[in-house]
Amino acid sequence: MKKKLLCLLTASLLIALIKMPALKAQTNTATGVEALISNTTGTFNTATGYRALRSNTIGTNNTAHGSEALLSNTTGFVNTANGHRALFFNTTGGGNTANGVFALYSNTNGYYNTANGASALFSNTGGYYNTATGSDALFYNKVPCADMSIKHIRA
Repeated sequence: MKKKLLCLLTASLLIALIKMPALKAQTNTATGVEALISNTTGTFNTATGYRALRSNTIGTNNTAHGSEALLSNTTGFVNTANGHRALFFNTTGGGNTANGVFALYSNTNGYYNTANGASALFSNTGGYYNTATGSDALFYNKVPCADMSIKHIRA
């Protein structure tokens, strides 16, 4: 069983390396199927998880941990996404931090937003300087800037 799993993992890694285009970019780290697969000249990116930073082409200094975290990012820079589909639709936004599943999920070009908690700032698309802490905090936020919410959850 262990040999079969090791062979499968080795084959998956080889396939990912073969499909990867000739890159000019250096100093990137990718672990996971299709992680950073579209990267061309982006540098200092770290992608861990299935399809993490999949669409990144020239974006720099991004960190994505979790399946499909920062999946749509193309030119965005200095973003951090931790959790399944965190910053999923971000394409050009920069300086964002998303911690939690679906945190900043809808963000496309917003910048300097911070979302801590599952689905925090979920609907934010182009807002900036927003901070949301707690599950579903500022879920429906459409305010363009400088909004803050801390949601307390009692056990």
